[in-house]
Amino acid sequence: MLLLESRLFMHCEDNVKISKHASKRLKERQGFKKRSNTRMIEKVLNEGYDLDETKGVLNNYLRNKKDNYKELGEFIYRVYGEYVYIFNENEVLVTSILLPPYIKKNLKKLVFKKI
Repeated sequence: MLLLESRLFMHCEDNVKISKHASKRLKERQGFKKRSNTRMIEKVLNEGYDLDETKGVLNNYLRNKKDNYKELGEFIYRVYGEYVYIFNENEVLVTSILLPPYIKKNLKKLVFKKI
């Protein structure tokens, strides 16, 4: 298991773990370099919205994603900006996906305000 984990993780700094796949996706989809990944993922974990903080079509979209990947294990979904960040149960970033346009245009209405 240890050998497998060393192949899957790109890097682990502070409490942020990012898989190699996620690191590639962050660069490809958002233009992040490896050094900025850690800082950005810390922001996502601290300031992003989780499933319970969403409503309407955004909540339905996230629940649908969760149901589609249920057999692969439990995942944590966080919304930050125009992206959904998907973490495994150990808070390792697995991937990020762009929200569909019909959700992006009403994003502010689809999350509960943090106090």
